[in-house]
Amino acid sequence: MTKETLAQLKVEARSIFFTTGKATLNDAKKGETSGRLDAIKEILRNYPNAKFTINGHTDNVGNAKANQKLSEARAKVVMDLLIEKGVNPENLTSKGYGSTKPVKSNKTAAGRAENRRTEIVYLGNL
Repeated sequence: MTKETLAQLKVEARSIFFTTGKATLNDAKKGETSGRLDAIKEILRNYPNAKFTINGHTDNVGNAKANQKLSEARAKVVMDLLIEKGVNPENLTSKGYGSTKPVKSNKTAAGRAENRRTEIVYLGNL
């Protein structure tokens, strides 16, 4: 697994858009999201012995328990969609982190937007 491949996975996973406050894909960006999922699927299928986890994250707006559940649900949605597209379910897990791992400040709208994300993390080979 090259650094370039991991960087591409990061970009693709962060471009999966959900409806605000829900674990459903944003209808306005469904086409873009589907293309991103196809790109992720192709990368993952090129590494049949690799294990990955899909992590869900939220911003800090709202109830912490609700954000935790939302992040878990969003990560599972991405995992399930990749499995539907043919990725081996044995190679995937999902986990939610709520708002506990921000990448930007939650004090600005732009920062909160970057904190609402999914990530695909390479865990190693089976």
